Amino acid sequence: HLRVVLLRLASRLQTLRHFAATKLPVPAGLAVESLHVFAPLANRLGIWEIKWEMEDLAFRFLEPETYRQIARLLDEKRIERETYVQ
Repeated sequence: HLRVVLLRLASRLQTLRHFAATKLPVPAGLAVESLHVFAPLANRLGIWEIKWEMEDLAFRFLEPETYRQIARLLDEKRIERETYVQ
C-alpha cells in the first residue's frame, strides 16, 4: 500500500511540474489538494524534498503575485550576498 502512496505523490508532483513548465492555468482544486493533502502526506512519510517542492509549486499557483514578490526579494538578497562574498 505504501507503494501506491509513493506513486500518487510522484504523479502529483509530476503534474505540478508539468503545469509549471507549460504555463497552463492550474485548476485551483489541484493546487489546494496538493498543498493541504499531498504535501503533508509527504512530510509525514519523511520525504521532505517532495514536500518542499509541492508546497512551493502549489503556493506559486495559488498566490502568484505574492510568490513573485518573494522570489524577487530572495533574488535581491542573493545578489547582495554574492557581492559581499566577492
